[in-house]
Amino acid sequence: MECAVRDNNFVLIVCTSRYKERSDARLGGVGYEGDIMTAEVYRGQNHRKFIPILRSGEWPTTAPSWLWGKYSIDLRGDPYSEEEYLRLRNAIHGTSEKPPPVRSAAPQDNPADRTIQGLAHEQTKRSWDHEESRAAGRDVLAEAITNVKRVLSVEATTLRYEIADGAWRQQRPALARLLADDWDGLQNVVGAYDGGSSVSNHSRGWNPLEMSSTHQREAKDLLLRHAEEWLKAIETLKRNVLAPVEAAKVDAEMEGLRKRIVTARQIIELDRKRG
Repeated sequence: MECAVRDNNFVLIVCTSRYKERSDARLGGVGYEGDIMTAEVYRGQNHRKFIPILRSGEWPTTAPSWLWGKYSIDLRGDPYSEEEYLRLRNAIHGTSEKPPPVRSAAPQDNPADRTIQGLAHEQTKRSWDHEESRAAGRDVLAEAITNVKRVLSVEATTLRYEIADGAWRQQRPALARLLADDWDGLQNVVGAYDGGSSVSNHSRGWNPLEMSSTHQREAKDLLLRHAEEWLKAIETLKRNVLAPVEAAKVDAEMEGLRKRIVTARQIIELDRKRG
């Protein structure tokens, strides 16, 4: 399976609710597939290699969280959309249309004198830029959700946290454009990634078998505080890149993660009282 994922130019992923359930929970062969594919994304920085395809249902209930923001194809219906099929074919063959070029105005050009055609070109270019920025934001959102799940997983086990930041490193310029009018939100996202890098480096020296109970509690408390930073970043990204139906799905997932944080803090407090 590893060779098939690595050696092929594209991987088509047919999304179903059952597939999402097992992929998000990293269960069985589907979970193993998800680990291989997310590792390939972060290793190769090729976010267009994996193309999710929808044959029935809705994206929020069929696409695993790590696929949110990826270039996707909607092949629902019988017959399915010819336009969507062409998008898939063009993506595979590298013939997707590009936005029309925009002529730069001469220095003496007055905006009031521009032609309708020139204004249309500018509007189209701005539209493409915005959509590209939103797609970048969805990539980072999916990665942020992966990170908060990783934090909560290691908090209960090894304490060794490895940050996922491939999408962030690739998409930072586009994300900065997307959040140009949301400075506080941008700080939330930057803070989560900066904090994640620090916690990830710090946790490499943690070994529960060699740590005192007090040290373990401090480490877990740090991880939980970092998980809350990820939730703030996710809230920022969610309101900027998701449609209401998708946002509602994320809200439900985040509520479950918040409950896990509360439970983990209660366990730490009980352990502290036991001394």
